[in-house]
Amino acid sequence: MDTDVAEAERVSALLAAEAKAVALFDEVVGRGIIAPGMRESAVADQATASA
Repeated sequence: MDTDVAEAERVSALLAAEAKAVALFDEVVGRGIIAPGMRESAVADQATASA
């Protein structure tokens, strides 16, 4: 029984982490930090300039 509870908690934590990742990605895209076709170096330069 404890194994089932632990597995359910693990699944719940993974789903919560996935939702947070999706929200973070949406925020990053919404702010124009990344966009289709942008090179990684351009994103890094933009992040460095705004820090």
